[in-house]
Amino acid sequence: MIQISIDEEPFLVPIFLKKIPTQATILLTEKDTDKSYGVNGIPATFIIDQRGIVRFSHTGFGPGGEKDLMEKIDKLLDEASSSQTSGKIN
Repeated sequence: MIQISIDEEPFLVPIFLKKIPTQATILLTEKDTDKSYGVNGIPATFIIDQRGIVRFSHTGFGPGGEKDLMEKIDKLLDEASSSQTSGKIN
């Protein structure tokens, strides 16, 4: 997992991470990078498959979001596993 910070004040990222730690890699962006990719709210979540195709995107956070995200990840992992055992690429 990669998390991308769009903070205009990069020094705030370590302060935030002390409050809410993560095991993900954190990347900092240049100004307006989010707009270049059509991100119009935070948090923005994208699931990208092994071919680099965005398979899911969502903006915002709410109850049950983690469960929904994990279900989508599990579905993609199942698809990848099935395609490897059948020799097909989805």
